[in-house]
Amino acid sequence: MPFQTLLLFSLLSLMITERILYRVRTGVENSDYDFFTKNVMLIKICIHFTLVITVHLMLVFYWPLYLNMRMSETAILIGLYFTCIPYFVFSSLQIQHGYP
Repeated sequence: MPFQTLLLFSLLSLMITERILYRVRTGVENSDYDFFTKNVMLIKICIHFTLVITVHLMLVFYWPLYLNMRMSETAILIGLYFTCIPYFVFSSLQIQHGYP
């Protein structure tokens, strides 16, 4: 159980970090933050990639093995998966079109 709590905390931290990067890119026009404003999209791509891989590994491999059930047999995993997919789609569209 501590592993799952740590995983959920880390996923939540990554999502919050992504939102902070959005605020940094749109709200700060100071020369002190040039490093962050120039690399926000690269950091966002890395966070997006990490989230996609982690969520898929957890929902497709770890949780079904932990529950001794296939993913297609567990409505909660399917619901969580279909909740994460729109987030990934919209985040990737933001990256593609250059939005923060």
